[in-house]
Amino acid sequence: MDGHLSDAHLREFTYEGQFDDHTLDGNLPAVEPLSPINYREGTATIGTLSRLTPECLHIIFNQLDLDAIVNFQSTSHGSLAFVNSLPTYAVISRHARNAVRGARIIGTSHRVTCIGLYRKLCQPTCDHCGEFGGYIYLVTFKRLCLLCLSTHLSFLPLGRQWACRYFGLDSGTVNSLPRLLTLGGRYSPEGGKLQNKQILVDYDAARGAGIARHGSQEEMEAYVAAARGRAGRGRGPPDGKAGNPLRFAAVVRLPWYEETSGELEWGFHCRGCEKSEQRSALCRKKFNVASFRRHIQTYGPVQDGEHRKCITATC
Repeated sequence: MDGHLSDAHLREFTYEGQFDDHTLDGNLPAVEPLSPINYREGTATIGTLSRLTPECLHIIFNQLDLDAIVNFQSTSHGSLAFVNSLPTYAVISRHARNAVRGARIIGTSHRVTCIGLYRKLCQPTCDHCGEFGGYIYLVTFKRLCLLCLSTHLSFLPLGRQWACRYFGLDSGTVNSLPRLLTLGGRYSPEGGKLQNKQILVDYDAARGAGIARHGSQEEMEAYVAAARGRAGRGRGPPDGKAGNPLRFAAVVRLPWYEETSGELEWGFHCRGCEKSEQRSALCRKKFNVASFRRHIQTYGPVQDGEHRKCITATC
C-alpha cells in the first residue's frame, strides 16, 4: 500500500474507542445552563476601552491569561459580549471549555494566555513525541498523547513532601513552585481516588529548583542520597505510571481544531493494534489521518484484525 489512505481503508482499519481514562474532565461539576442576557442594543459597552480599535483590542486580549479574561468577562454585560466576540476565545469556549473550566478549578488558568491555549487547540501533535496528542496537561499546558502523559516523569505532579525529599528543597522553595489544587474524584484508567484540594507541584519545576540549589544534577542526587542514607537508591518518586491518579489530576481531553476547515478531530484507534500483545503499548494510541498513514506504512495494512507487513512498497 502506498502513502494514500482511502476513506474506505480508514473506516476498515480504525475504530473510535470508548475508554475512560478518568481525567479531570469526568470529575468536573455539571455545567448549569446560562441565563439569557437581556440588554438593549448599544447600551452595553466596555467603557473607555472602546476608544481602541477592535484590532488593537484583540491583540491585547489575546495576550491576557485565562484568569484575567474570565474575570473581565464577568464585570458587565458589555465585557461579556466583547469577550465572546473575540475569535480566538470564541473557539476556545466552544471546543476547549473543559480545559478552561479545569484550569480555573485547579488554579492554573493564570499560566496560559488566550492565544497560547488557542494555539494548542490548533496543534495536532504531542509536544513530547510528535505523534497525535489528544490531551493537554494543565500545569505547563503541553499537548500530550496518552503514552507520554502516563510514562514520562515531567508529567507527574508531586506532593510537597516528595518534592522536598527527592530534590533536597526546603518548604519555602517548594511553596514558590507552579502548583495545582486537586479536585477530589477518581483518576487514571484504574480509577484511583484523590482527595480534594491536595497541593501538587510541577515535577520539572521542582527538579530545576533542586539543580539550581545544589549546583548540578549530580550534586543534587548526592545530597539527597546522603541525607536519606540510601546510597542513591530510590531517587525518584513512587510511580504506577498509567495507574497513578496524580498523572491524570491536571489532564483533560483536547480535540484538534483544524483552523482552515473548522472541523474537530478527537483521534481514533487502530484495529490492527487492538488485541495484539506485541503492540500492547499501541492499543490505546490515538491517531489522526496523517499519523495513521505513517503507522500503516510502518506496520502494514490491517487484515483480519492484524497488521500485515507489506513485502513490496506497493502491496
